[in-house]
Amino acid sequence: MHALLVPVGSAGDVHPFMGLGAALATRGHAVSVIVNDSFEPLVRRMGFKFVRCGTAEEFDSVTRNPDIWHPRKGVEIIARKIVETTPELYRLICDHLQNRESVVVAGALAFGARVAHETHGVPLVTIQLQPVCFRSQFESPVLHPWLKGINSWPRPVKRALFKLANLAIDRVVGPGINEFRYSLGLPPASQFYDVWWNSPDLVVGFFPEWFAS
Repeated sequence: MHALLVPVGSAGDVHPFMGLGAALATRGHAVSVIVNDSFEPLVRRMGFKFVRCGTAEEFDSVTRNPDIWHPRKGVEIIARKIVETTPELYRLICDHLQNRESVVVAGALAFGARVAHETHGVPLVTIQLQPVCFRSQFESPVLHPWLKGINSWPRPVKRALFKLANLAIDRVVGPGINEFRYSLGLPPASQFYDVWWNSPDLVVGFFPEWFAS
């Protein structure tokens, strides 16, 4: 099997994929990693094939932006960067598929992987590194200090809150992603940070049990 790993984010998002790649390599599988060239030394040190997606300068322009830590502006900065890089990531994934031997293992924000799954039928595994990424009407994640009492709220109120969150994210992400999807003959998508970002094949909560408790 050829595992095409597609982490998205900073070192904390990339390093778990290196551990996963090492486990796959010990089982005899080929491993390639599509990632920003800030992580090229790490990928090569691990003995994996490195595929560049973006420059170190582009990476730094996001991580050194002081607004990245703002609860609203930070989400918009990341969302717009995801939209901007999706076509290139899609192309790189398609270029490095090895017939029927490839499985794409991607972070949830690797939207190009989700699109490649739809156009090429390549098996896709979504890796979620944080329990907070799993929505629940019963044990809801506390995403903001204002929401610290969320688990005492009625479930219909939670559903309404999730719907508003979807609308807010789709407003930022939807136009660019759906324009790209249209260019490939795909129908428009929605609920990008809820339903769509998870693979219909397999989703892995890649974190220790204590992190979710």
